[in-house]
Amino acid sequence: GQVERVKVRLAPGDPLLALWSNSYVTEPHCYQVRVVDVVTALAPFRSERETSFTLLLSDRDCPWNDGAFAVELTRSACEVTRLPGAGSGSNGPRVAMEVATLAALLFGAMDPGAALATGRAEGDAQPLVDLSRLLSLHPAFITGADHF
Repeated sequence: GQVERVKVRLAPGDPLLALWSNSYVTEPHCYQVRVVDVVTALAPFRSERETSFTLLLSDRDCPWNDGAFAVELTRSACEVTRLPGAGSGSNGPRVAMEVATLAALLFGAMDPGAALATGRAEGDAQPLVDLSRLLSLHPAFITGADHF
């Protein structure tokens, strides 16, 4: 009863911040980031950790991004190939998310733990970590930017 209002600042990547930021963020964002074509967007990247996984991506606005993809990260390339069907059964996705979550992971606005904890991503944590590290040497200027 001693104060009328309290402003809480949470650390970047905090699951509570990721869950409620759209409702309570008061500062305007300067940039918006959109992954328009996941195959082209990931092609220039290289990874210190070689791995492959299946990504189920949902995108209401760009049907070419909507579906299952095989992702192979190596030290010399990042290959993304569309898989037929929805990636169900034994070839099912190891990780699934909306395109906005992919953009947030790539540009450092959300960490993998927060994406899983808030339900913005589902599946194995390691592919999310690998995706989030692709741009780790080139961080975005404003990591809290809007992703759509």
